Amino acid sequence: MLSARKFRTTLSSEGGDIVMHRPVPNARPGFVHEYKAWNYYRRSLPEWYLWWGSNPFSYEQTWSVHMFSPVSRSLAQLGAIIQGTHPRIHVLVSDENRAQVAALVSVRRHLMGVAASVTLGLVVVVVSLRAERRRAPARVIADA
Repeated sequence: MLSARKFRTTLSSEGGDIVMHRPVPNARPGFVHEYKAWNYYRRSLPEWYLWWGSNPFSYEQTWSVHMFSPVSRSLAQLGAIIQGTHPRIHVLVSDENRAQVAALVSVRRHLMGVAASVTLGLVVVVVSLRAERRRAPARVIADA
């Protein structure tokens, strides 16, 4: 059994001798021809990423996950991301994927800028509405 990093290193060196075993022997193979699987894994090496840490026990016990899990798993994950307890993804940077990583960083910065602009816009609208409500004189409806 290889770790993910050892598997990646072995694939990139092309010199390793790895044997593919199916966990369930009578299950349908993912690839009919084994060499196609190895080609697929080698072609995708520049796009590997790793989850940075995984502690399911502390993750499941955070208040946001505990509160939103009965409603929706996606909502629980969003809560964990906002709370900062969701494991982060780290891209394995290499010479082959440096341009792609730079593009991802650019997209992230753009999205953060959009989120900040939307948040600021919402704050301005709420503050304006509250100020307008305070300025408006009370209207008295007279009985006719």
